Amino acid sequence: MGVNPSSLNFGAVSVNTASSRSVITLTNHGTHKLTIQQASSNLPEFILTGPSLPLTLRNGQTASFQVVFEPDSANSFSGSLSFMTMSGPINTVLVSGAGVGPQPSPTQKYLLSTSTNSLSFGDVIVGSASGAQTVALTNSGNSSVTVSQVNTTGRASASAVFRCRSALRLGRVLRWVLDSLQRPQGA
Repeated sequence: MGVNPSSLNFGAVSVNTASSRSVITLTNHGTHKLTIQQASSNLPEFILTGPSLPLTLRNGQTASFQVVFEPDSANSFSGSLSFMTMSGPINTVLVSGAGVGPQPSPTQKYLLSTSTNSLSFGDVIVGSASGAQTVALTNSGNSSVTVSQVNTTGRASASAVFRCRSALRLGRVLRWVLDSLQRPQGA
């Protein structure tokens, strides 16, 4: 798969302001179909958008993704955008930029709230799953937060740990869809 460009430098961008969009084009140069499974940014300041995934490209077909740089502090940022396929190496685009302007206040406030304090899945037959329920986490503080793990508690949820790396920028909402799988005792 070809990735163009291989790097992007957004230059200086004012803090809490989005840069202009840059386009990244992925091209299938192979002779077989290529399925793009995932596209991600390793830093929340580089916001990647594009077509719904997974996306299959035939020989010669292209897909375009857009990226903007939105610094949340007056610092230099260097990161990477990753494009993973079903049958090949991870393709990366190196990204960089600098946030300019006043530093944020020295007091950071992390104000996270959930859409509910508990979920009740009711009676569930052993070996079957309940209906899915959504939990939303909202950041209304003055700083970005990275959520790396979600744990659940309760008798039937001892093994329910969700590993993730999701950046939750100011005013944004992160949603999880959960269901309960009842396992036989001793399983």
